[in-house]
Amino acid sequence: GKKIHIALCILALFITIGFNEVLMLLVCAIHILIWLGLTKEEKLRSAWFWLAICALLFSLIMILAPGNTTRSMHFSNNHRMFYSLGMTLLQMIRFFITWVSYAPLLLASLLFIGIRDALHKQSALFQRLTNLKLWQVFTLLWLIIFLCVFPAYWNTGMLGQHRTLNTACFMFIPAWFLFVHIVCRRLEITGQGNIFQGKMQRCGFLLMAAC
Repeated sequence: GKKIHIALCILALFITIGFNEVLMLLVCAIHILIWLGLTKEEKLRSAWFWLAICALLFSLIMILAPGNTTRSMHFSNNHRMFYSLGMTLLQMIRFFITWVSYAPLLLASLLFIGIRDALHKQSALFQRLTNLKLWQVFTLLWLIIFLCVFPAYWNTGMLGQHRTLNTACFMFIPAWFLFVHIVCRRLEITGQGNIFQGKMQRCGFLLMAAC
């Protein structure tokens, strides 16, 4: 039933947000972006509205937790807004360029163009995600990196361990393929005539795995 489904989604939100600040920010950002993409009639009646409200309420528990004050006492150069924003911007540009110019990802994007039409026809979830606007997905790519890097600079004054970037990369890759798909639909690019078809497609997958 729909009510049980929503209740399970709220429980999953509560558990996921409780892991760390990075996931908290990512979950809130994704829900808000989807909510902004809804029509005026759906904005207050959709389940996304209530899920976004729950995500924000659960985030307050994380933000107001007394352990945050204790942890921040161990770092003397934290909570510098302009420094944190400046270093975050540099890291955003660095990792965005590094990831989108990575040869296996570029090869995978070409392979994806050849199969995306079939995926769109077979997957109802993929069809719904395709309804997102291009600016939303492009913004999401940058937001993923920002929300995974800024908390580290704000709380500790340094990037430190790159485990937060592992989370960013995990979220960035599927968002990137969704971005590629939406761009192809806007430009009316189909998989027909793609060089990676048949045997060439299999060779491409093997080459990507070797990379």
